[in-house]
Amino acid sequence: MKLASTSTALLAFVSATWITNVATTNPNPLQNGCLINMLPAEKKWEKMRVCNSDDLKVSEDQRQCLTTALSSYYEEVRISIQYWDTPTYEAWVAQILLSELLGVPTTIEANKPDVNMNFYNSENNFAIGSIFGEGEGDYGQWQHLARGGEIGDCTKANRDYENYEPCSNFVPEFWNYDDILKKMNAEELIEPYQFLGAEGLEGWFIPKFTALQDPALLSYLGLQNKNRKLAETFLQPVAWKEYCDIYSDSNCGSEDSTAIRQPKDDSENNRFFVEGLYKGFFRPFDDNDCLNKNCTGHIVDYPCGWGGFTEAQAYHLNIALESKGSALSNGYETSQMKEIWRAANATRSNVMMIYYNTDSIFEEFMGSDFEFMKVALPSPSEECFDARISIADRCSESLEVRRGDKLGVCDQTSTKLKKLLGSKLRNEDSPPAVKSPAYDALTNFRISEFQLTQLQRKVRTKDSEREAVCEWVVEHLDKLSEFIPRTFPRTIEPLEGYKYKGLHFFSVIFSSIAAVLMVLTAAMVHIYREKKAVKYAQTEFLHLLLFGAFSVCIGCIILAANTNDQTSASCLAAQWLINLGYTVELSATIVKVAAIIKLMNAAKKFRKVTLVRSHLFTTVFIIFLAAALYMLLWTLLDPYKKADEYFLKGGKNDQDETIVNLQHYCSSTSSAWIYISIAWRVVLLFATTVLTVQMRGIHENVDESLTLSVMIYSHVVFLLLSLIIVFLKDSIDNQLIAYTVTIVYCLDSIAAVLIYFIPKFLPSNKQWDWMVSTKDGGPVSNISSLKSKNPSSYIPTSHNSSNDP
Repeated sequence: MKLASTSTALLAFVSATWITNVATTNPNPLQNGCLINMLPAEKKWEKMRVCNSDDLKVSEDQRQCLTTALSSYYEEVRISIQYWDTPTYEAWVAQILLSELLGVPTTIEANKPDVNMNFYNSENNFAIGSIFGEGEGDYGQWQHLARGGEIGDCTKANRDYENYEPCSNFVPEFWNYDDILKKMNAEELIEPYQFLGAEGLEGWFIPKFTALQDPALLSYLGLQNKNRKLAETFLQPVAWKEYCDIYSDSNCGSEDSTAIRQPKDDSENNRFFVEGLYKGFFRPFDDNDCLNKNCTGHIVDYPCGWGGFTEAQAYHLNIALESKGSALSNGYETSQMKEIWRAANATRSNVMMIYYNTDSIFEEFMGSDFEFMKVALPSPSEECFDARISIADRCSESLEVRRGDKLGVCDQTSTKLKKLLGSKLRNEDSPPAVKSPAYDALTNFRISEFQLTQLQRKVRTKDSEREAVCEWVVEHLDKLSEFIPRTFPRTIEPLEGYKYKGLHFFSVIFSSIAAVLMVLTAAMVHIYREKKAVKYAQTEFLHLLLFGAFSVCIGCIILAANTNDQTSASCLAAQWLINLGYTVELSATIVKVAAIIKLMNAAKKFRKVTLVRSHLFTTVFIIFLAAALYMLLWTLLDPYKKADEYFLKGGKNDQDETIVNLQHYCSSTSSAWIYISIAWRVVLLFATTVLTVQMRGIHENVDESLTLSVMIYSHVVFLLLSLIIVFLKDSIDNQLIAYTVTIVYCLDSIAAVLIYFIPKFLPSNKQWDWMVSTKDGGPVSNISSLKSKNPSSYIPTSHNSSNDP
């Protein structure tokens, strides 16, 4: 029965007959939630529902909802309603489930820009959906679902009236899995369809009242070739205005047994029944001529694109029934079809109608003498289904095409009602702790035929559809709770204390010890500044190296100490100190080693060489400046700042919500910045390594290649460790990464001190002594004594090791 595709003319008809605000406009008493208002007091439900995108259109002080930390992570779910009433009720149940039990922002898509059918709308209105989202396009009536499958977040769709873009992620009820839906599934715009739980049955129906008078009418065999009988039994319904204009003696100027008054406007002209105002009226066809067997009875049919095969079935089965509605193919709107049935009941008239059993009118007359009784048509078969005309052909202008093949006129089979989920509802990229439960909840969502009947009965007996749906939800809350995925609902609570308490204190203390060690080593360098091993290693460069290592340690202290209270400022400070610290440390080593190599190579060739200390420091500064510019670019374009991380601790609060703990860490949007900073250190280490290898050829007492090689080796090892940690960041807790990196960087600095500095403070024998300036002027007395101003020049002479003291 449900539409899959049809012509542009049908779209125009549906747009023209759009039903909105069936109920009078009055405030919705359930705007802040169903459960908070209607759940019994002993349940102690105090939570308002979460806000959705429609709530954000009003000022914050007027909103009757809450925005939670988790709801800002959950992508809004938009549920599409169809052009009959039960999908709206089902959509509201799903909206309550998501918005109130699970905290997921949810809205309703009616496929029209001027209709708000959210359960929490400020107006207590009711409307059914439109057939189409927009034109037919590539996806026909499913354009809204295709858009949701493409963009995922329907809040990104255009909601302006003129450029409205229907969008949805979930369809709670549909009947026919047509070619368009198959195409959408193949394109991964939707998930494979799932069953809703109830079964739908479509067919021809007569009232029990009629069947009791003539049971033969319950089978097509009792309808075939019975022109006069059908013409006399099933009369044509008359709309209110037509009755007043043609059949009322007073043109409804005065009250009669059928109408109290005239219809007041166009909205009432085509009504077939209005409780207390218009009872309904039935008449024979004007052109009936039963004497010549040219007469027919009336059957209430859908518009051609809605489904059913009434015209073809009546023709090929020789059943003299015809629809005379004003819609396409002489069909009737859904609301008119319901009114005709009620009018037949009120006037005790016979009526034949094609309809479906999931509509609320079925429940309305259940158990009465006007309940729906199905007419048996030829048994369904695969051959019949294959021979049926397409939905598009049902709207053809050609009578021959509309009638189709006589093999395709069998009865309908019962249909398991289906639901559709957009593929983006899976949201697989979200962190597990804050992943939306919407996909799993809607996958679990079920409504049986019995429950649907109960829901329809509620709607019929209550003044408000929203009140009826909410009351049904309260009565079936235990059943709805079964749809809630495990570990949901959830709530966010800040982490109390430290997730890795022992590791936290160890990393802070260890970083502090490393920083103190750098200070003590600097003090030792100053104390032993006249010691040959220290003096000829250039104390200024040793202090630079220690200053760089000290900066790294301070950065590590900031990183480790603030793991629970991380701020963007502390994140930036730590990253600047660590990266610039390493730059100073390694660039000082590079410049120092390069200077020694230059001096010793000149000495070998007995050439005069002049080194200016300020030039060497300038080189260090230039390297430092390059690193600082990179850090500035990083900070401006993609700052290393505070980010949130959520994880499941496993506990629950007093409201039975699973606790999601919040902790902070430092991060940039792109990981490339971290990799580039590591690559920069690799370049500096590579340059240092090359120079150290070249240093091996100079005088053994000046040769620091062994200690430098070991120090560089340790730098490389720790650099590889930090690189591995960075590569594993997606599978390791961010706080654990911060602590581990802190320990690795500090170990790197401590190892450098132990390898390179400590040996210089130990008692020495002959190393460096050959460079001592003697009374008679040693040959290379100031080989490493670089002048800051007016540097002296010298011509190194050959040196005989036998003259060593």
